[in-house]
Amino acid sequence: MKTRNILAAIPVCALALACSCNKEQTKEDFSDGIRIVEPTTEYGLESDDVSKLQLTPGKLLPIKNVTATNCARAVKAGMWIDIITSDAVITEGGLSEQEIEQLFINGEEAISQTGADVWGMHLPYQNNDIASVSEATRAEAVSLMNRMIDLSLKYFKPNHFVIHPSSGSKLTTDSGFEQAVQQSQKSLAQVQAYLDERNATYGTNAILCVENCPKSVAYDAESILHLLDYPGLEKTRICLDTGHILIPSNGKYADPVKNGDALAFVRAVGKRLGTLHIQQNPGAEGQSSPLDKHLQPFTGGLIDWGEFYYELLTSAAYRGCFLYETSYTDTYGGSGSTIETVKENYTETILSEYKNYLKTK
Repeated sequence: MKTRNILAAIPVCALALACSCNKEQTKEDFSDGIRIVEPTTEYGLESDDVSKLQLTPGKLLPIKNVTATNCARAVKAGMWIDIITSDAVITEGGLSEQEIEQLFINGEEAISQTGADVWGMHLPYQNNDIASVSEATRAEAVSLMNRMIDLSLKYFKPNHFVIHPSSGSKLTTDSGFEQAVQQSQKSLAQVQAYLDERNATYGTNAILCVENCPKSVAYDAESILHLLDYPGLEKTRICLDTGHILIPSNGKYADPVKNGDALAFVRAVGKRLGTLHIQQNPGAEGQSSPLDKHLQPFTGGLIDWGEFYYELLTSAAYRGCFLYETSYTDTYGGSGSTIETVKENYTETILSEYKNYLKTK
């Protein structure tokens, strides 16, 4: 794990010490020679015995919820955190540039105090369209993404950035769809170039990952690989959202009773996979309007989680964080998906199904 500033840890030293002990206990709880992989953007080896590997789980938190309390909870659970900067906070919250930077400073202090580990950063996505056919709007969106990248590398040192390929509804049947694809490609190439530049400045190696989104210019494996087939995007990777892939709602999936396939997606993109958004929904089947529910994974749905986990470790040689993007409450104390329930889900559902799948191999 990364070394933290000891002096910064003094205000919550007792809490951090308890968390440190829990980290060690978590590692001891596994038997049979299991190796828990510290999240990395590097690929696994063909010689790896994947039956002995377990990915580290993590949970995405809004930047305002990156507090010492929540970071300590993640450490205690043996989980990493991911951070999301939503439009509601960054561009619509009425905050000044100084106040926005203070959010990053506060988060960095909480992380340093508790020894929490950061996997990545989700860039703003709702109303800042990098695929806009308006050049001014597109350029403004790119500028915002670059600003968030700079602040994130300065304070959080994330391993990756997730970016949406477009905002709003972009259907293949729309007259401007191909132009939107081209605008997105141009924007992504500019963001990737800026990230390369800032990585050199901060001595980091963060990667850029494009997320599959239902009604976007990249809604399934084929469309996202097409989007990335562009000069300057050779090393840009992919974020697979396992809920989105069940309701791609575009192209051949325009019929709401058709569903995508998470296993096929992983096999198709292979080592272009850079990170995950783990969530589940009932899919488009039987629904008049597909819903992206961000539920915790469950058995008996449209994803075989045991085989999915195997494909992650083999087809994608993925060794990153098994990151949950599930619904939550602001205080993480209600009936929603919390840091603790996610860890329980990972152990009792994901790992359990993976062990059962291995028995069939």
